[in-house]
Amino acid sequence: MDQIRTIELVALFLFFTLLAGCAADESLTPDPVGPADDPGVIASEVDSAAYNIGVPLYNADQGKEFWTEFNSQIRPYRTDGARGSFRRQYFRNNPYLECLAEGDAGQFGVRMAVFKTLFDDQTLPAAISDKISGLSFNALGYDKDLLNVRVLDADEQVIAEEHFELEAMKFKTYSFSFESSNAKEVVFYSTTTGPTDSVKFGLDDVFFKTDDAKPFAPPSSDADFLAWLKRSSFNFFDWNYVSLPEDKGVVLESYTDPDKVSLSGLGYAYAIFILAAEEGYITRAEAKKRIRAMLNWQTDQNWFDGSGGWHGFPHHYFKKDGSYYWADVSTIDWAICAAGIRVVRQYYSDDDQVVSMAEVLLSRPDWAAALAEDDKIAMGFDGLTGEMNDYRWALAFSEETELVYLEAVASGGLDTSIFETIVREEKGGFYPSWFGAGFTYNWLQLWTGPMEPYKTNATAAFNIDASTALNAFGRPLMGLTACSTVKEVRPEGFVSWDRYISNQGGSVHGAPLGGVIQVSPAPYGAVLALPFTYDKAMAALRAFAGMGYYHEYLGLPDNVRMKNLPDGVLPAPNWNPFDINIGPIILAIEQVQGDRIGALYLSDHSIRETLDLLVESFDNG
Repeated sequence: MDQIRTIELVALFLFFTLLAGCAADESLTPDPVGPADDPGVIASEVDSAAYNIGVPLYNADQGKEFWTEFNSQIRPYRTDGARGSFRRQYFRNNPYLECLAEGDAGQFGVRMAVFKTLFDDQTLPAAISDKISGLSFNALGYDKDLLNVRVLDADEQVIAEEHFELEAMKFKTYSFSFESSNAKEVVFYSTTTGPTDSVKFGLDDVFFKTDDAKPFAPPSSDADFLAWLKRSSFNFFDWNYVSLPEDKGVVLESYTDPDKVSLSGLGYAYAIFILAAEEGYITRAEAKKRIRAMLNWQTDQNWFDGSGGWHGFPHHYFKKDGSYYWADVSTIDWAICAAGIRVVRQYYSDDDQVVSMAEVLLSRPDWAAALAEDDKIAMGFDGLTGEMNDYRWALAFSEETELVYLEAVASGGLDTSIFETIVREEKGGFYPSWFGAGFTYNWLQLWTGPMEPYKTNATAAFNIDASTALNAFGRPLMGLTACSTVKEVRPEGFVSWDRYISNQGGSVHGAPLGGVIQVSPAPYGAVLALPFTYDKAMAALRAFAGMGYYHEYLGLPDNVRMKNLPDGVLPAPNWNPFDINIGPIILAIEQVQGDRIGALYLSDHSIRETLDLLVESFDNG
């Protein structure tokens, strides 16, 4: 890591507490042409217009070994002495899963949870299960192999079972009908007869069949497109909400970690459950129940002795039981959470219980303990000792800084004089952030709504994002911002998406030459631009959908890796978002529809009064 980058680089890494992967992956080869087509051995009778009617469960595009694109779990299936292996292969530039069964007599294949993991009892939400009439998939054999398919419930009881004789070296579409709201798992397997026998089959495009006459496609009108994206993004918070004992609750940070809770993600969840009630996604009673439960969960923590936080600031990540996931305290993550709590307090101003818990939480942080000798606010504290770390906000422009300083003063913890210590340096006609990453230009405005002088600044920044992305990718895929992207592709063809990059941004930025990359445009970054460069943002969202990367119930992928891919790998989508990425999708769309969250946030007198002074410091700077 270049020493010249350290200050703002560490700032962004503390924001997510994911310290690996700050630079471009230089071990990956640039701009592949993609894997070569199969040399004519495999054929296909698949009618793409017919097979993809329904709800996609798995298509191998993302390439994770143990997770579907629907973020449900996959594991090997085997009985007796059977064993085998898996590979991710390509046919005509389309990935599929190859399963090889061998060993002693027995069954070998793959298990797919239809929802969540294979080891819980959660079935598909009613909105999906009520529509399902069966299952369809594409498959090929290597010697007219027999493929067995079972659908089981959470008690491992067989709901439906079918047997299919596959065509040798030819992809075809197979389907069968079943109706059950209790489906939990689908098993695809073949049987080996002994040590000298081996069976191989390919599997792709597993869909839940519905009675729909044609495949789902994103709506053609902008209003309907954004309504779909907003509603489908809400499913993340709905499906990841966990009700806990003692009237507590949390929202998990991602689909694939059953125990990790993000502090900033809770801040977004507070606001989003309010919007969900307003939009009719859930009842008002359910929204208030969840918000009370999350407030109760936070109120019960001790943020002073290291168990739940230090100096009144909570840890960045928690487990569901309220203990810390790992020891780290971040002031920006608290500022985001505090924004959500303030919105809740305003919305439920007539509910004494909600107001009381909100005020207790907002009064906890000791901002004086976070103020360094140079009159700049620390980015956080060591989670084990409570000692202030060495990194500071306000060394360069970022709306993270503006939000942290706004909350510090609005809470009564610090004097407005600290606004004069914020460094904002103009370049290219606006104030760029260190890496030029999209979220750094509206992390404050997600809560306030677009407002000057930040609006003009964000507009310039997102225009740079759009032109940079067009130049980098040859198509209008704007959305250059922090995301988790490809770390490696293993020899079996499976993709690891565990490389977090925070230094992805536009061509105008504050970092040194070579310090910023453009490899994985993120749809959430394009959505962030909607209030500022609406036409370009919509063009980008249409371009992502035009690549075929969309899902009726998940919306758009978190990001798409476009450049610096390993040799022989095509651009690929990551379908597992963080709450900190998908929450802003809902808030940014809300801003162009009605900005109800901004109105609630600004109805907080302390915020409104302090924000005026913050803007004054910006204008005077």
